[in-house]
Amino acid sequence: GMGLEELELMDAASWANLIASVAFLVAVVSAVFAWKSAREARQANKISIHEYQRKLYEAFTEAFHLVKENGMHTDLREFAKITTHIKTSRLYVDEAISAELESFYEAFIVVYDAECKRKRAYAESAEASKRNLIGGNVSPLANSISERADSFAEQCEYDADLALHNLYRIGADIDKRIIEYIKLI
Repeated sequence: GMGLEELELMDAASWANLIASVAFLVAVVSAVFAWKSAREARQANKISIHEYQRKLYEAFTEAFHLVKENGMHTDLREFAKITTHIKTSRLYVDEAISAELESFYEAFIVVYDAECKRKRAYAESAEASKRNLIGGNVSPLANSISERADSFAEQCEYDADLALHNLYRIGADIDKRIIEYIKLI
């Protein structure tokens, strides 16, 4: 028959099996919970990143709207509010969109410079015409200076217009791409 020692030995073996089974079960349950909480953490992370992306998109939309409303007469200080958002955008959107946002800002600076040049050119053109008219002595030199000033002003007008259309094109492109990129659903 079975001696007492054998019984105790078998008992120890079943205990060992039972403990191993329970440990395995605990490990499986822990793994499932760890996987679920990792998934939730990823989701929470996505949501908090999305919050930054949404703020970036809002800042961009405000700046773009400002330009669409005011064109060449857009206030530089108002537009410049987007700079911080653009500088930090690399942290939560891809390189391509970040680079496009930078080119949007640079395109605005081109518009701003062209508009300053346009205003100066028209002021000079008006000044030249006035000098030309005073005393009614239309000297060939005064005339040619006046005509040159006029054509330069027209060229500046053209450049400013071109710069503005380029800005609109870049803005419209960003608008489309950024929405696709940051969509949560």
